[in-house]
Amino acid sequence: MKIGTKKALITELLTEQPHTRDLDIALINLVWADDLSKNKMLTSTESITRCRRKIQQENPSLRGKYYKKRQAHQKNIQEELKNWNNEQN
Repeated sequence: MKIGTKKALITELLTEQPHTRDLDIALINLVWADDLSKNKMLTSTESITRCRRKIQQENPSLRGKYYKKRQAHQKNIQEELKNWNNEQN
């Protein structure tokens, strides 16, 4: 699946159902419900979450309430991995 094929649906869900901004499982559930209602194959979870991340990157107003916390945590993990790699060499 190309990301663009679900972009409109996922943007709509992120806009109308704010809890989906932080809960991938809720977003996946709603996308799959849409797929089933149209007798389509289920969209892969990876495609759905990648599309959500891309939309939120381009549209900060659709980011969830935990976005900043996750970004800060990501930086900590990156530093830990850099330190771990240096220790291994």
